Amino acid sequence: MPSSKQLTRRPTLAIVSHTLRRDLEEPLRHFARIQIVHLYHDASYRDMARADFASQPIRYRDSADLRRHLVALRPDIIQGPEPYASRIAVRNAWVVNRYARATGTPYFFPMFENVPPRRKFGLILGGIMERLLGWYGRAAAGVIALNDGAERNLLAASVDRRTITRLMWGTWGIDTTEFQP
Repeated sequence: MPSSKQLTRRPTLAIVSHTLRRDLEEPLRHFARIQIVHLYHDASYRDMARADFASQPIRYRDSADLRRHLVALRPDIIQGPEPYASRIAVRNAWVVNRYARATGTPYFFPMFENVPPRRKFGLILGGIMERLLGWYGRAAAGVIALNDGAERNLLAASVDRRTITRLMWGTWGIDTTEFQP
């Protein structure tokens, strides 16, 4: 029989990001039924005070450190990185996939990149990146395509259309209590 602590535990979403920014944190305030832990490598703008955080931020040093944090955290679901975002994102996509496979934890990730990988990275590296995207995307519980080009890239990498959700992406707006014309 589960203990009262187990019954009241909120599910944990681990968000894996390269950088921590206010525009990534602010929308997280709207999630009350889940605990959000934001695993990040750096804070690119360094403009956030402790009160600005909607999640529990945890900084990782490298991909091995990210894996240690995932093992300790044991999240219920993971938002992984877009693999085309940076070199560290490629390594972190590998870490998320390996952790998810070992533990049975579902993961999803957003896809912004709309340039075909063979055009962006060249024929050889682009082919490798496309295979990586396919491997990572086919194992994901879902992928959020944030534009038509991203959806085309996912389909070209043989990601199952049924796992792709198309959402519009835009700015979160301007906080008029902080910024004025």
